[in-house]
Amino acid sequence: MAAPSLYSYFDSKHGLYDAMYADGYRSFLALEPPAAGPDLRAVLRSAAKMYVRFAADGPVKWQLLNQRTIPGFEPSAQSYALAKEAYERTAAPLHAIADVTQQDLDLIGAVIGGLISQQLANEPGGTRWVSRLDDAVDMLVHHIEGKAARPAPARGRRRTKGEA
Repeated sequence: MAAPSLYSYFDSKHGLYDAMYADGYRSFLALEPPAAGPDLRAVLRSAAKMYVRFAADGPVKWQLLNQRTIPGFEPSAQSYALAKEAYERTAAPLHAIADVTQQDLDLIGAVIGGLISQQLANEPGGTRWVSRLDDAVDMLVHHIEGKAARPAPARGRRRTKGEA
């Protein structure tokens, strides 16, 4: 199909990217959801491995969905709604068994997404970075489970050296 033929289906290149973005999240939503259960480590490991497999099976699709690689492209509200649905579906098993905050989910996304990004950028098709997934999950579980044991940070003015 020639480029001018595409424009009979899409208003612009960004319209085409938007359709690809929506299709990417539809394919993600078609996957078996992460396993639910009572064990935080097992649930997080299931979600992380599902996400890594999704990225490995379609690295260009993963980049479109997760990185701002196309200058000026932003998904439409309809397409972004699919992204939010996928995010909520992936987080639901974690919310069901742990007091997971948005900050926790941000950290989980950054760590798992970082491993995927490193893998795709530095060893496409390999396993160097994603083989650290279990270690990353262990670290994240330690963080989430340890929150209850850590005292809340003190509020107010910081003391300077020498103040009582």
